[in-house]
Amino acid sequence: MVAVRKGLGAFVLALVAGAACSSPAPEDRPSAGSNARVAQDLANIVATCAEASDTVQVRRRGQPHWERVTVGMTFRERDWVRTGPGSFARIRILDRGFVELRENTTILVDTAITVEGEPIVGEALAGAPPMTIRAADGTEATITAQAWGSSARFRVTPSSDKGIEIAVTGGQATVTTAGTERVLGKGQATDISTNRAGDVVTLLAYPRSLSPGVDARFQFAAERPTTLTWATVPEAARYLVQVSRDTDFRSLVVNKDVTRPTATFVAPADGTYAWRVAARDASGRLGEFGFARRIFFEVEVPRDLLIAPRNDARYGFGDSPPRIVFSWQSAGDATRYKLVVHRASDPNGNPVAEISTDQQQLEVATLGEGAYLWGVYAVRRGSEQPVFIEPRVVTIRKQRVKANTDELWK
Repeated sequence: MVAVRKGLGAFVLALVAGAACSSPAPEDRPSAGSNARVAQDLANIVATCAEASDTVQVRRRGQPHWERVTVGMTFRERDWVRTGPGSFARIRILDRGFVELRENTTILVDTAITVEGEPIVGEALAGAPPMTIRAADGTEATITAQAWGSSARFRVTPSSDKGIEIAVTGGQATVTTAGTERVLGKGQATDISTNRAGDVVTLLAYPRSLSPGVDARFQFAAERPTTLTWATVPEAARYLVQVSRDTDFRSLVVNKDVTRPTATFVAPADGTYAWRVAARDASGRLGEFGFARRIFFEVEVPRDLLIAPRNDARYGFGDSPPRIVFSWQSAGDATRYKLVVHRASDPNGNPVAEISTDQQQLEVATLGEGAYLWGVYAVRRGSEQPVFIEPRVVTIRKQRVKANTDELWK
């Protein structure tokens, strides 16, 4: 962190010089020794806490006890930071990027980050100095976002042979050790040990979620299991299933491996949960996580409030796309709604239409040829609750025959 130290040192010297201009009394002037100690103390700051929830603690260098971490707290070289069960921390590595600690994870904050316990995820900022990761055997690797203007997201997993795996989960990064250099794209990884980076390997593809459907709703009942299923992945030996109380998967309720493409989940309370799955190969290497799906467990029996179009409605058009009126019933005390339309072939992708309104119907005339899924959400105090049991399908075709007959849909 040489650049950080120089910058902070210059800042301290500027403060000292400004104080000298005001000509304080001799007894009020800081000694040269105290100035040096302040400058060194500030120079040793290598990270700050950007987020912290539940049990996040730090053990300072040379101290035997742990203390609670709060947002904005600074970390110096050789500080240990850890998270307890159900906890989360986001640490900003000054001028380089971020690392995120899920539950039961410990890192040594230094000019290089050492990871113990569970994997961490991080982000190397575009155009920033490289982030340095240190394996338990002392091997160091730097991670640099390769594409200008685009950050690189990565995952660091400690391994049993005292090395680490670095996997890129977003963007592109260059991983460099003392003797090797590897360029990793999204979905690629390399193993780091004995001062070398291994061959670039491609992670297993993510499993495609099958059921429950997108934003599924159930009436909550204590001890009632919900079955989660997904498509098999070739070469997968087992799967890691995660269920969380949030879509960022910071508060995990389930985090377990299974050998079959199915798992059961018992919600501990009513509320909103999210689930996702990743495949592991025969060596235990974790692949990419699939898209998260939300599940809503409600106290009352869920009702479908969508009115029109009916499910599997079909529209034909000639020169311009049809004008489709989407409508729904009132959702109790909700005063605002959001209509969301996805392509049926990509239900987890970006919506093709996402419109907020205080009415109970919307007219849309921008949907071209294709099959779509649509649903409506009631917006209350910043949270969104679906008012449908399952998304509805609507299909639009350009009319190539004179009459709107079954030939249109072949």
